Amino acid sequence: MNYCRDGAIVSEDFWFKPIKYDISDKNITAQFNGNGGINFFNVAGLWSVFVKDSWYSGWSINGERLPGNYKKKVISIGNYQAIYYEAYKGTEVSIEQFSGNDGQLYIMYNIKNNNETEVNFNLHFGAEIDLVEFYKFSLFEDKNNLNKLKFMVKNLRYALKSQLPLSMKQEGKEILIDFVDKYILKIKSNYIPKATRFENIRFGISYEVSVRRDDTVIIPITIELITKENKNQKDIEEDTWKFSLEKTKRHTEWLATRFKSSNELLNTLYSSCLNVSYSMYKDTVNVSNKGFIAGIDYQNPPRTYYRDGYWTVQAILPYKPEIVKEEIYTLAKGIDQIGRAPSAVILKDGSAFWDDHTDSPLYFVMMVYDYLAWTADYKILEDKVKNTRILEIIDKIIENYHIDLDNLYIKPYNRNDWVDNVYRTGFVAYDILLYLRAIENYEEILELKGYTEKAKEYERKAELIKEKLIEIVNHYGFVNYMTGDKIENNFSIEWNLAILFDLLPLDYQERIIVQTEELLETVNNKEQPFGDWGIMVCYPFYKDIYDLVEKTMDPFRYHNGSDWPYWDGIYAWCKLKLGKRIWEYPLLRWFEYSLERGWLTPVEYYNPVFGKGSNLQGWSSTSAAAMLQGGLGFKPSLKNKFKLKIPPWGDCEFRGIKYKGKFVDVVVKNNSLKIYCNGIECKEEELYE
Repeated sequence: MNYCRDGAIVSEDFWFKPIKYDISDKNITAQFNGNGGINFFNVAGLWSVFVKDSWYSGWSINGERLPGNYKKKVISIGNYQAIYYEAYKGTEVSIEQFSGNDGQLYIMYNIKNNNETEVNFNLHFGAEIDLVEFYKFSLFEDKNNLNKLKFMVKNLRYALKSQLPLSMKQEGKEILIDFVDKYILKIKSNYIPKATRFENIRFGISYEVSVRRDDTVIIPITIELITKENKNQKDIEEDTWKFSLEKTKRHTEWLATRFKSSNELLNTLYSSCLNVSYSMYKDTVNVSNKGFIAGIDYQNPPRTYYRDGYWTVQAILPYKPEIVKEEIYTLAKGIDQIGRAPSAVILKDGSAFWDDHTDSPLYFVMMVYDYLAWTADYKILEDKVKNTRILEIIDKIIENYHIDLDNLYIKPYNRNDWVDNVYRTGFVAYDILLYLRAIENYEEILELKGYTEKAKEYERKAELIKEKLIEIVNHYGFVNYMTGDKIENNFSIEWNLAILFDLLPLDYQERIIVQTEELLETVNNKEQPFGDWGIMVCYPFYKDIYDLVEKTMDPFRYHNGSDWPYWDGIYAWCKLKLGKRIWEYPLLRWFEYSLERGWLTPVEYYNPVFGKGSNLQGWSSTSAAAMLQGGLGFKPSLKNKFKLKIPPWGDCEFRGIKYKGKFVDVVVKNNSLKIYCNGIECKEEELYE
């Protein structure tokens, strides 16, 4: 059973049941298993250290394990998971797992002896080292040819001796696993192990600790992958875990207090989305560029996508604009001399990942615009990346698009946008809506910089495109894509972009909402046979099999009708923005569905037939942005003032918003708003000063 409490997810089950929870910080990603184990541990810019799911762990009291009918309670929030076991024969055991944002993982066993006599606590854990991932990193992902040559020479020496390129040893309280190249995996506690077991790529570590009567003992385990050069300088001190735990608790408190209401589900939705947005940001010595990875399954190589990045930062931009600025600098490196951009930029070296995507450059323009609107940091437009000003990069992007105003054809026959399993071409509603938003953003940026005549030119162009878009909708309906006589007329959730960015008149926006409700909300669509499971991204399914590849060939799968929580958040944002119809379903259904299935972090996509995509997916955080920007109306722009409003869920608090250099709190109570700027009550007009 999973439920929400104080911004966290609480799970209750038998003590041995897995409770999988993915975590991420600026250095690492990992998955805790709800029993003190680590299902995987990946260091950003390096490799996945353990063979997935190879970790085992167990503990006993005086040689006895918990009976099979005993229970536990697990609390998961941010980069922290705590497990509280049902007390057994006067002894209470709990485990805390966390990352301290310093490249280390921590497992902390707490044993409280309430007996009149001493008890012995026994602990045994181990795992397999993933040499395959290590080799893949060393031979394929390290771009330094000299490093590769040295690596192959060293491995040849080991091969000639029929030895593994790996050594394991115990030195006092430390276990050192030495890789052939230049890395050491260090596992340390404040206790000396009772025994160790090293078998090729496998290790096992055992502890036996006496706990006196009415006493509590803490056994911290610290895990870190370091370079040999840092072996002595960056030794893991015995009390490091204390500082890291305090820092982790402060962070989880921060997550849980950015939004509060009487609705526990809403509170935890907000903290979960804020967490996944923030936790995707990578800033480590192992990569040359800072930025937001897409998700747990998108880290080898670690890369930041233009489209994923844009939607990921919507939740965290109002709180941490400085890291969004770093994302902009990194994405700017991927844009070529004529304004084209790849799908993503590899953080390791700034190189392109999958060239020339139709939507990528547009998202870059939109991200810069949103950053300007939230921060008023206009100097970024003059900052140079690869000797080119950000403003000049935007100029090149816009000038590189050549839209046929007679038919709004924008995309060649390829699969280079977010729907990368479908060869869409010609008029593609999604891409033309993004283009329209980008040139409106561009027009406001030009106006800001004093280029009035050029701004008017793009304002007129935007109006012409809107007129043509209305003409197409009136004639063909809300089609997905078309060229010549070929039309894919299924309805896509992408049309909600027209609402989010006010690209069509209000009556058209309301028609989009109605079609989304009737066709894509599964609670209303009785033609699909699986009942109420969320919101499909399109319906009916794509009809031209020659345009489909990979996962999207199957109905309900991937782009062909799965639920994508990031689109749910966008759709909820639109409903909240318009203030009409039922907003709870798109905002909450995907989150409830996930909790019902034990998916404790926002997933990439899911469906009732083929399962889910990646866990802890960055852009699946858009529901938090929907609540702040759509529900409260806190949506800045360069041209127009926004108007805060009472959200439909009523009394609540939004805390710690950064807007143009001010820290803003908004308290909604008894159908009225109170605004605080830097801790002092202020009027809404003062926000714009």
